[in-house]
Amino acid sequence: MEEKKLHIVMMPWLDMGHLKPFMELSKRIAQQGHKISYISTPKNFSRLPKIPPNLSHLIHPIEVYLPSIEKLPQNAETTIDLPEDLKTYLKKAYDGLEPQVSDFLFAKRPDWIIMDFAPHWITKLATKYRIPCTFLSLFNSAIMTFYGAPSVLRGLNGARSRLEDYTKKSDWVPFNTSIFYRDYEARELFAGALPEESDVSDAERLARAIEHCQVVAIHSSTDLEVKWLKLLGGLYNKPIIPIGFLPPLPDSNLSISWNDHMKEWSKAR
Repeated sequence: MEEKKLHIVMMPWLDMGHLKPFMELSKRIAQQGHKISYISTPKNFSRLPKIPPNLSHLIHPIEVYLPSIEKLPQNAETTIDLPEDLKTYLKKAYDGLEPQVSDFLFAKRPDWIIMDFAPHWITKLATKYRIPCTFLSLFNSAIMTFYGAPSVLRGLNGARSRLEDYTKKSDWVPFNTSIFYRDYEARELFAGALPEESDVSDAERLARAIEHCQVVAIHSSTDLEVKWLKLLGGLYNKPIIPIGFLPPLPDSNLSISWNDHMKEWSKAR
């Protein structure tokens, strides 16, 4: 029996370090014959690499438009458009995409949503329309384990209450590790746990994404992080899928293949 082809919605945060990995994952999924609806803003689509011609019938850019927000410049559609002190207003505008995304999900009823940490409201829509969600973490499993379970991110069970708590091994890690922050790194991180102009902190966004998804996909590999992956699955009580590190795919328009490149290189030696 032929495998059912899926329709998958990609919902990345508005940062090139998030937009590009989500597009690379889209390409890999599309190579299996599945349809991708990639949601972002017009300016960001112009910044992303062009979709390979052999996948263009499967990867569909879905344009949404940021609402006007006080203090957010009109041409700002990603974090590189803004100084640090204005990025919180981009999150507030991003949260204003909920009605447009809701209309799209209602009309298309995709099979899955793959979401970033930022669209905390999309899990509510997914529940409403009965669409399962995958949270895609662009951090590896060691870092995500360091941050802890959703309850820790929310400041509840075992939460860190002082800056120095970030500069030592997490209590829930049962083996020796050097995964913790230096003092100056912890000071910068601590700010991300505090409420912002968007009314939802990064820590709360991440907690909701983890808590309400069905699956966690993560930038990792069992060859490198087998202990951390197992520990993270226990913390989240969710299936954890390591997806590798998503380097850009070779350009399918090149006149010669990767193997041909290697043969030419060998000859040159």
